[in-house]
Amino acid sequence: MNPTIEQRQKLGGLIAQQRDIKNQLNKVENEIAEITIQLIGEPITQNRKDVFESVFSSFNYQQRTSDKMGGFEVTEQERNDPQKFAIALDILKTHNAKIDNRFHPEGYVCAYWIFKDRIYRQKLKQ
Repeated sequence: MNPTIEQRQKLGGLIAQQRDIKNQLNKVENEIAEITIQLIGEPITQNRKDVFESVFSSFNYQQRTSDKMGGFEVTEQERNDPQKFAIALDILKTHNAKIDNRFHPEGYVCAYWIFKDRIYRQKLKQ
């Protein structure tokens, strides 16, 4: 079946809308995290479900691959806002997030862990 020009245009429009909605949701999550930090001085870290993924997802990651792990990403403080990075690093340290104990509360797209004061992430398998 060959899609018509109208169908292709509609699909393109829907994909653009989906991207825009995801971007808007990410902005809202970032604002919630920032306001939480302002109100209580730090994000809620005692309860895993209270930590929004946007605390970690807004960083500048670099793609890496390895034979054993496949694709993953890594970032470090120098590539990001130092205060936000320190907060994220503290959350992961609080939850003892290591490669064999990754941090990924329900609803997260990626799992996060630390090694040598760098933050790593890898998409969770569906």
